[in-house]
Amino acid sequence: MKRSIIKRAIYLLGASVAVAAAPAWAQDAADDDGVWALDEIIVTAQKRAENQQTVPISVSIATADFMAKNDIRTLEDLNGSVPGFFATNSVAYNTAPVSIRGIGGSTGSAAFMSDAPVASYVDGVYVARTVIPTTNLQDVESIQILRGPQGTLYGRNSTAGAILLTTKRAHQEFEAEVFAGYARFDEINVGAIVNGALTDTLSARAVIAYSDKAGFGVNVNDGSSVNGSQDLTARLSLNFEPSDAVSFDLIAELYHRKAQPGLLALSTIEAGGGTTNPYILRPDLDQIIADREYSALEANRSDSKTYAVTLLGEWDLDAVSVHSITGYRNLDFQGAQDTDNTPLFLFRNEAPIQSKQFSQELRLESNNDGPFSWILGGFYFAETMNISARVRLARSLAGLGVDANVVSEQKTNAVAIFGDGTYELTEKLSLTLGWRYSYEQKTFNTDRFDRTITAGTVPGGPFAGTYAAGEIWRDAPFFESQASYKDFSPRAVLDFQASEDVFLYASYSQGFKSGGFNTFTPNDGFGPESITSYEIGFKSEMMDNRVRLNGAAFYNKYSDLQIRSSDAAFNTRILNAGVARAQGAELELSFAVTEHLTISGNVAYLDAEFTNAVITAVPSTIGVVSAGQRFGEVSQDVSGNKLPRSPEWQSYLNISYERPVGSVIMGLNATYKYQDDVFYLETNQDVNTFVGEAWSEIDLRLEISDPDDMWEVAIYGQNVTNNRRLSFAATFGGFPTGVVSEPAKWGIETVFRF
Repeated sequence: MKRSIIKRAIYLLGASVAVAAAPAWAQDAADDDGVWALDEIIVTAQKRAENQQTVPISVSIATADFMAKNDIRTLEDLNGSVPGFFATNSVAYNTAPVSIRGIGGSTGSAAFMSDAPVASYVDGVYVARTVIPTTNLQDVESIQILRGPQGTLYGRNSTAGAILLTTKRAHQEFEAEVFAGYARFDEINVGAIVNGALTDTLSARAVIAYSDKAGFGVNVNDGSSVNGSQDLTARLSLNFEPSDAVSFDLIAELYHRKAQPGLLALSTIEAGGGTTNPYILRPDLDQIIADREYSALEANRSDSKTYAVTLLGEWDLDAVSVHSITGYRNLDFQGAQDTDNTPLFLFRNEAPIQSKQFSQELRLESNNDGPFSWILGGFYFAETMNISARVRLARSLAGLGVDANVVSEQKTNAVAIFGDGTYELTEKLSLTLGWRYSYEQKTFNTDRFDRTITAGTVPGGPFAGTYAAGEIWRDAPFFESQASYKDFSPRAVLDFQASEDVFLYASYSQGFKSGGFNTFTPNDGFGPESITSYEIGFKSEMMDNRVRLNGAAFYNKYSDLQIRSSDAAFNTRILNAGVARAQGAELELSFAVTEHLTISGNVAYLDAEFTNAVITAVPSTIGVVSAGQRFGEVSQDVSGNKLPRSPEWQSYLNISYERPVGSVIMGLNATYKYQDDVFYLETNQDVNTFVGEAWSEIDLRLEISDPDDMWEVAIYGQNVTNNRRLSFAATFGGFPTGVVSEPAKWGIETVFRF
């Protein structure tokens, strides 16, 4: 079976060459002989600085130049640009789940204590909480997206892949710049950067940036703006090099984000009794999206502050080198959400959250040029997370309403040792073997009590009685528990340098994501998730390095896949959903057509579905129900259902033209993105409530710059055809809410350098 899948994927790769073009994520340059060629791309997917064309991993890299020319300000902006990568704009609680090859993280309260399958790293430090996708990217050197499990070298909870974000380092040369921009919907971006030497061995780099987005929607209930945000980024980097063999980087960062996310009720909720059929899409949805109208009783809001300190150290000891990565991060978060998104008081939740994490990685690497190169390392991670969640259900408990209060704490301690070695069997053939042993322990406790919202009588059942407003009617016993998880994840790669310009590889790897506890249903803990992955690929360059063509085919099998679920009692939780598989192929091509013209793009095919899974869910035949009513769930066999956020087809095309015009450099950039339709829910795929339609977007940019790179002015347009769509949907007790994409946006930005 697997062999036939790989054969079909290889055929797809071959057939796709005629129709695909993939992103040139690095600037073109002329060599010393004046011959135009694509730049070499350096990646650190294997913890070493290596040419992308000789790394046996599916990796895409967005350089600083690519991000500037394509107006990439958050990871969300990369949606549609990277094969197999799926991102959405902010949902709530400052989360924007990211998926790679059909596997992604959870949202809302279900994500509080769980870990994302796409691991995020900032300057080498693992980031546990999922605020990275919404982070305003400032002074970033590169973003690498590794597709497929990274169980050996980036192994903590990276069953789907990893995102490696690297900020720019301090150096000895003086440089300074100021930048400012304005875009539609009163979006303002300003900032400044300064870099230089403090002594012969000490350099400093300081960055400060502020962004203010008024928002593209309006809450018709109170006239307030929706989908706005305010971001402040401040970073100080110090580089200390006492000798050629020793280097330290100290990075301190503050990131403060306030946001007013907009959510839509996807089914019609009648004002009188709060009744709805959650599986019938509201008939005015398209018009509401076009008019940019929202109608929440109380505004959705989030306020997050992140303080981070990172210390990087490198010691070159001739035959070996030592690398140390030390990181501390403190996240303070306040969030509130009107979950029903109507003028009615039906569902409301809020949650202050705090996360403190410390991590230490220490690696020993070989430096020799012999046939055997190796890495040996250890990793330690500790996090303490505290949550005080409040959920109000106005129509529950016989109409008295439920005001549920949950206070939870989770402490995580994780250790791992890993190794990776490559031996050159011949001048062209190499074998890589890697492994990672992980041990994690989680200690969890929670305390819950429920109050009434209004006074009244519960006529029957275990809580029958007469209650005053605000009276505690249920005080759950204090719950505490501990769980530990261990895993051994191997990796094996065979690569072959078929010629100077053609590199082939085949890999086998495993990945692991630890289990945990659910905040609202503590007795329903969830187990670990695991993946076994097979991948074959090629990387090639042609026409004197003017053409770069890379491709891969893969088969991933997931066991005990962790998914988000919302039960009929309005509890959101993580559960294990059986077995799933994702198979597909990706192709990337970059072509420097002339000295001034580059065409690039990609195409990706994905077939991701459950193969053996049963999930409890509210049935599609439920009919009209009242908000707050508890209705029965049924077990659904979802075998054959598509995995959420797994578009069958994705494609991307970019045309970039740049040349001198008089005394300036003029650049034109045009991008086309296409993504197939997706499901946002594992169950109920027979209805259209939780379906995101296929979409396409066009982005444009005109840039004029100084030949000496001292200034530049650009005007740009994003989604210029104003393609509006449902970009994410989730369920709360069976009731669907959704997020929509941004409208067409035009802007101008300037940069001055000194």
